[in-house]
Amino acid sequence: MYKILLFSLSLAFAVVSAKADIKSDFMSMPDTILVNKAKANIIKDTADYLQAEISSALTIEMKKLRQENGDSCICLVKTYKSPEEHSTLIIYSKNWNVIHKQDFSLEDIVDSVKCPRANMLLNPSLISAHLSPSSDTLTIRVSDFMLTDEEKKELEDITLYKTFTWNGKVFSKVE
Repeated sequence: MYKILLFSLSLAFAVVSAKADIKSDFMSMPDTILVNKAKANIIKDTADYLQAEISSALTIEMKKLRQENGDSCICLVKTYKSPEEHSTLIIYSKNWNVIHKQDFSLEDIVDSVKCPRANMLLNPSLISAHLSPSSDTLTIRVSDFMLTDEEKKELEDITLYKTFTWNGKVFSKVE
């Protein structure tokens, strides 16, 4: 009975510690990466994921990910709203050094061979990205806000989003 209680307490402590880690990572983020952290409204916080509204125009998502070598890194997605969402994605080391910047383009989402007109209609494109709180996936979406109703109808058979999975190095497309 004592061993079960001890195991339960250590497991609970590990969960609480992991949850505190993502918040402490958020607070330790340098101001050169993100200012106004103290004014942030934390929307969602799990063991390895944090979502916060920094201002009415900026939301961030952070996720701890395992690298190929077993170390953890921090994925930071900044989503700007002006009025449509547009995101940037940067992978950082635990010491906030840039490991990788991942850019997404329309070609990552829409197959221009299947629908060549989509490339014309959706350029210029605003692409938003959202991390999953429960898995190591990322979903990107292209905005269609500048299209007319007729153009939207023309593209209704085309998926305007794609999901990517973390492979230990980058997010790669799920086929």
